Amino acid sequence: MWTVSKTDKLGKLGVRDRQQDKEFQKGLVHKRHAQHQRQRLKADMEKVQQGNQNDLLLLHDFTLLKVQGTFLQCYIFVLYSFNAAREDKLDRRYYLFLGPKKKNDVRFVIQGWKQLYQDGLLRDWNQIHVWSDGGGKHFKNSANMTFMSILDTKLGGGKLTYNIFEAYHG
Repeated sequence: MWTVSKTDKLGKLGVRDRQQDKEFQKGLVHKRHAQHQRQRLKADMEKVQQGNQNDLLLLHDFTLLKVQGTFLQCYIFVLYSFNAAREDKLDRRYYLFLGPKKKNDVRFVIQGWKQLYQDGLLRDWNQIHVWSDGGGKHFKNSANMTFMSILDTKLGGGKLTYNIFEAYHG
């Protein structure tokens, strides 16, 4: 089950009125979306810090890593969970997957998720809040969304909430 939330309402039949069109042209809609997303990310983080709901916050993205003069694609997962012993109540776990420089495609993404699943890192959570940028070739495409739907079913259904940052604001 996917949770979809609108951050900006359109007029009838998806047509913007003049005021909305002016705001859109000035980039205000884009900024409002980004601001709303930052608020949602903060709310997800606070749910994890409270510890009473057994939530996991998972951020994932790609970066290039230079190793001995060669660049490698580095797929990074950061898992935040509740830890009462920590001052900020957050436990952080980092997982890195390395591959050839031009391998940051959806197959690489799916393999990373499969490894997390096989290692048992996605089990036993009531809710998993996933955040990523909107990279079309690896995150925001039908193959990845299909995989996420299958993964959610394997986890018991209704556990994954997938959030994509507004372009250039992640």
